[in-house]
Amino acid sequence: HATRVAVIKSMFIGIRRGLESLHASDARMMFPESVRCLLMYLQCPLFGECDEVITKCFDPRGELSSLLCESVLSLLPFEGYRAFQAWSTSIYRRSGLFVSLLVRPLLAQLKRGIAEEGGIKRAMPVIVAVLRWLYNAHERAEGIAEAKDFYSDAIHAIDPEELYSDLRRFKAANRAERATTFFICAHPFLFSPDTKRNLLQIESQVEMIRA
Repeated sequence: HATRVAVIKSMFIGIRRGLESLHASDARMMFPESVRCLLMYLQCPLFGECDEVITKCFDPRGELSSLLCESVLSLLPFEGYRAFQAWSTSIYRRSGLFVSLLVRPLLAQLKRGIAEEGGIKRAMPVIVAVLRWLYNAHERAEGIAEAKDFYSDAIHAIDPEELYSDLRRFKAANRAERATTFFICAHPFLFSPDTKRNLLQIESQVEMIRA
């Protein structure tokens, strides 16, 4: 057990230092070889669904998930974004690797963000933003994933009334508020048909009561 914990913590420290060095050097990652390291970090199995020991030892506060997603969003210029899209839709095309190595780890981190308090919850906006990048990539590259691969079981498990409250706030928000506030309902690609149907039923019931 002690050895396992030591290895997990070492991996956490190694990835964090790697990402911090990229930010410290103000790296502009535009070439495929440099962009690939971000994908390698993302596919680390410890970001996926893990047991309690790993969750407590590897990124317990969600700071690494946040730093990784912020790195993807902030360090890639236009050329780097294109390289990121090219790598993720070509190298990971075969055998469902795009979903298993890139999409599912982020969905697992989103699940943690929904279930837990603290830093991982604050990381939800950047996690969803990278998921949006991958969703856009799947729309451009036929066959690498299906829309259902992005459905979040954790969102489906949220009380429909709580989801409706988020939807109501989102609809009432102006453009500036939508740009600075995270609304889960602003990202319907994460919602399964059942989740959307439950949300619409709550909305219809509220409208009937108001009428």
